Amino acid sequence: MSVFRPTSHVAATVAGLALLSACGPTEPVSSHLGIDSLTVTPLETAGAFRVRAHRWLVNCQSSVTVDRVTRGDSLLRRFVLTVGRDPDIACPAAPAAYSFAETVSVSTGRTAIYVVRQPDGSSLVERLTAP
Repeated sequence: MSVFRPTSHVAATVAGLALLSACGPTEPVSSHLGIDSLTVTPLETAGAFRVRAHRWLVNCQSSVTVDRVTRGDSLLRRFVLTVGRDPDIACPAAPAAYSFAETVSVSTGRTAIYVVRQPDGSSLVERLTAP
């Protein structure tokens, strides 16, 4: 299973981060990070799934954290990019692949809804159904 959603914000974000890496702030700045696609792979263990989120970004002195909330059968995820700039460190402006992966377990006979919230208010959604 895979969901791919091309987004116009990718180019704008990469361009913005490239500018930020060239003359960016010295204090960390955080923003909601959009995800380009989700990939779900069932694992050999019953009810276990490997979920991967993919995105291109300029990875210069930055880190990504994931806010995780579980509500009933919904697994809500929100990605946050934090960029800090040390003026003494040169940063290449070339985009790099970012990939986040986690293993999710679902009880036998149940379905979990994996939701990644996007900055524009939309969501990437995958249903994880355990046999």
